Amino acid sequence: MFIVQVLLFIFVLAMIIWLLSSIAVVVHQGEVKVVESFGRFVRTLDPGLHFLIPILYTVRQRVSLKQVPLEIPPQSAITRDNVIVQIDEAIKYHVTDVRAFVYDNEDSVTAMIQDAQSNLRGIIGKMDLNEVLNGTEEINVALYESIKDITAGYGLAIDRINIGEILVSDEIINSMNKLITAS
Repeated sequence: MFIVQVLLFIFVLAMIIWLLSSIAVVVHQGEVKVVESFGRFVRTLDPGLHFLIPILYTVRQRVSLKQVPLEIPPQSAITRDNVIVQIDEAIKYHVTDVRAFVYDNEDSVTAMIQDAQSNLRGIIGKMDLNEVLNGTEEINVALYESIKDITAGYGLAIDRINIGEILVSDEIINSMNKLITAS
């Protein structure tokens, strides 16, 4: 009889601990948590302590609102004068619309990267090699302007976009040096 009472006490204690841990939700500074009810978006929880009814409401995921730096691997682009260049870029972004970020797109960050890459190829394609090599600031501005409105639909805002290293094949560099020395 005593063992049954101890087991019952342990079970009740475990249920109380589970209930209290699933009722209280702590959200840290710089993030929000998405709340669903039976798979449907209800609201987001801002930083602080919140209480939810465990069976009716669940926390689907945590979303950081902090700025995120992202290095995009180098890609090839062809200039207007048919020179292939390798360009890498870096993006700093943050989430602005949690609902759109979580529910409207399967992978908002990948979509943003693909848009940045395709728009960069389009911008480079309208420039000569010399313009590309000397115009990284203009490329940064044009790229930012071309994708800032698109990414808003993903629930993201681009804070900054930078072109990194621009690499040209050794063959092209040698040709350019020969032209310079011949002049």
